[in-house]
Amino acid sequence: MTNIERNTYIDLLNKYKNTDLIKVITGVRRSGKSTILNTYAKSIKNHTIQINFESRKYANFLNKDWTEIYDYIIQKCNPKVNNYIFLDEVQNIKNFERLLDALYIEKYIDLYVTGSNAYMLSSELGTILTGRYVEIHVLPLSYFEFMNFIDKSKYSNLNFFADFVCNSAMPQSTILKSRSIDSSDYIKDLLLSIIEKDIFIRHTILSKNEFYKVADFIFDSVGSEISPTNIANTLTSNGTKIDKQTVSKYLQYLSESYVIYKVPRFDIKGKNLLKTLDKYYLVDTGFRMSKLGKLKNNDRGHLLENIVYLELLRRNKTVYVGKNNNFEVDFVVQTKEGDTKYYQVSWSVENEDTLKRELQSLQKIKDNFEKILLTTDFGSVTHEGINQINVMDWLCN
Repeated sequence: MTNIERNTYIDLLNKYKNTDLIKVITGVRRSGKSTILNTYAKSIKNHTIQINFESRKYANFLNKDWTEIYDYIIQKCNPKVNNYIFLDEVQNIKNFERLLDALYIEKYIDLYVTGSNAYMLSSELGTILTGRYVEIHVLPLSYFEFMNFIDKSKYSNLNFFADFVCNSAMPQSTILKSRSIDSSDYIKDLLLSIIEKDIFIRHTILSKNEFYKVADFIFDSVGSEISPTNIANTLTSNGTKIDKQTVSKYLQYLSESYVIYKVPRFDIKGKNLLKTLDKYYLVDTGFRMSKLGKLKNNDRGHLLENIVYLELLRRNKTVYVGKNNNFEVDFVVQTKEGDTKYYQVSWSVENEDTLKRELQSLQKIKDNFEKILLTTDFGSVTHEGINQINVMDWLCN
């Protein structure tokens, strides 16, 4: 099978090679974690042990005590050299955190694991291994990765980008697309598999119909301020009676499986987080098409926001939605260096009224941090210190 190069993640794994840290690779199912792990393992070549806990080959391990799996791995190790252990979908093992802790203690083991559920790090593992692991979070393809794999000759630049924004960037979906194969059924089945394996099997869902109603609401509200209360009220008024506590649980389950990402609001003036009306973005915009069907013309602005949000995550930024009195800033970003950046996102600002509205939110911020307006309009312009940048150029930077 054709593999797409994910050099950013391989470089990160090389950076942490032979460090006294467990490398924990997280991300939604089929985002490429296993392929990245396999590619990296092949580059090491010697003294590697790989176990995929979703493989039929290791199905009998799922019912074993963690100590038996530990013994199996240790027997295959050579204590006189560095041994590279790769455990795929390790959360499928009972007491997996104890297995990882025991392997970590062995100084001749360099440990790499993957997981498709945030529960892995929010469970005991996060407590047991505090300060002893590094998380590498894998997302679907970036625009740069997508652009370097798909043949652009059939598109204009803007049509190519619009296709990326509105459709799936999952690796397998992109491979199918490169062969002119419709991937819509694949994406629909993938989303169903994620919900079944990472949510329905792990949690008690009294009404699957209610759950899907909440999921549809979130998918239809990308980039909009919402709360469990207004979701519950809207669904109840439409004939699906549900309380806000149940909605909150369902949102948590979707977040834990990396289907959605919750982005809290930040009060720019007061420098504090707000407790209500968060925004949610999808791990893959193709999921929205799969669930809701044909897009409306006014959807592309919110989907572009979604693309920008995912790219900011890839760049290891802490991201918030900004509120400045009555004005909203799409993203407030805090970098590891302690800087702040403000991003406003609009599909196009060729209309003067649209340009004025988008700039106003940034102009109202009274500090000297960088302010950026991202659009699909070609060229770069500066508006009294605010940099308007073509989003395609920014994504490839």
